[in-house]
Amino acid sequence: LHLLGKGFSLLCYDACGSGKSDGKYVSLGFYERQDLACVMEHIEETRRATAVGLWGRSMGAVTSIMYAARDPSIKCLVLDSPFSQLRRLIFDLVKQHASVMPDSMTQMAVKKIRKQIAKLAQFDIDDLDAVKYGSQCSVPTFIFHGEDDDFVNFYHSQLIAEHYKGMCFHHVVEGGHNSFRKSDVMSVAIPHLELYLIAKPEDERLRKGIAQSEKSAQEERKQKIAAAAEEAAIMLRKKLAQFDADEDGPAQVLVEGIATTTSIGGPVGVLTSDTAEQRAKDVLSPPSPLNASGSRAGSKSNNAYATTARMSMRTTDAEMGAPSTCRAEDEDTDDEELNKALDAEAEIRLKELQAQEKGEPVEK
Repeated sequence: LHLLGKGFSLLCYDACGSGKSDGKYVSLGFYERQDLACVMEHIEETRRATAVGLWGRSMGAVTSIMYAARDPSIKCLVLDSPFSQLRRLIFDLVKQHASVMPDSMTQMAVKKIRKQIAKLAQFDIDDLDAVKYGSQCSVPTFIFHGEDDDFVNFYHSQLIAEHYKGMCFHHVVEGGHNSFRKSDVMSVAIPHLELYLIAKPEDERLRKGIAQSEKSAQEERKQKIAAAAEEAAIMLRKKLAQFDADEDGPAQVLVEGIATTTSIGGPVGVLTSDTAEQRAKDVLSPPSPLNASGSRAGSKSNNAYATTARMSMRTTDAEMGAPSTCRAEDEDTDDEELNKALDAEAEIRLKELQAQEKGEPVEK
């Protein structure tokens, strides 16, 4: 009732062999782990719980420890009066009802009980070791135990707390093994559940949301930069195409006997076998003397061949990432002017990108 009043949802069940569930024997936690696994599978299928904690008493407390040590999805535990080891508990009960019996005879009695349980219930009592499982469990835990417990002495839960791997708070309270727990238990158990079932999961969701938002913003910035880079590349190709058109006009390339016009970013000029040798000679031959008009002497066809070969080789070098080596000496000055123009254009684009990153207006 305390938990329902705080807004928690509860799922209570009877393990096999207990309450209204079928089964002839109980295993004090060994097979009950499988029952708890079925309950957890049902909770996951319904998708109605954002976080799950376990509250167990005596056998249920031991079952919770053994299960949580293997399932990291459990957010927290509240354990009431767990026993440390079944062998130790049987030894204590035998001594309690036969106090005059020497320890050696008590050990013989425990050994006989072990064989009988293995025969009837098909499990070994030494496998029920909450101390061992607690030393492997990192789930935050609140353990409390009645100081007047005459069935499971409170030193059992103290052993578990001392060897527990994760955060564990142990509290000895008034009452016996089956006593009603007073408000001092709830004053610790409820904040423990609120912290690990509500506050921390909500904080994790917020952190994931912030991280996702930052990732989305970063991806958006990358897309803007990529779009700006693509725009700059298009402008560069246009500038280069305009420069070549102003210099020589469109370059004519013969591909398999068909005249085509190449441009920057267009198809690479390919020399056919019947013209490759002649064009190579034209390109590699010494330059003719300048005539009165400032152009080099020579046949018009040869100049066309040379222009075509230069364009083909220049385009090929540009696509391969290699610097062009076939430009004429009289183009150096024009190259410098082009580089200055491109540098100025790149500087303008860089300022625009920086302004966009800062959210400032972009000057046109």
